Amino acid sequence: MYILDCSQFTLHHASQIYTSIEIAKIVLQKQHLLERVYIIHFAWPIKLIIDAIQFLLPNSILQKIKYSDYTIEYLQNNYFIDKL
Repeated sequence: MYILDCSQFTLHHASQIYTSIEIAKIVLQKQHLLERVYIIHFAWPIKLIIDAIQFLLPNSILQKIKYSDYTIEYLQNNYFIDKL
């Protein structure tokens, strides 16, 4: 499971294509192990990144992306419950 905390993610980050490519690379490298990607503190700049990297990621990965209002601690402590 990856938890992407976007609380400090700004338009400056979103405007750098390098950021998008690096996020996609990390996810692709671990896709065989990945069951879920949680995005917390979602804001519109991260939407730009998700839109930019969608063409790089297979549907099997895109389906694992979930947006959450929970904290990192909650997700870590309740991950296996959430999978049920």
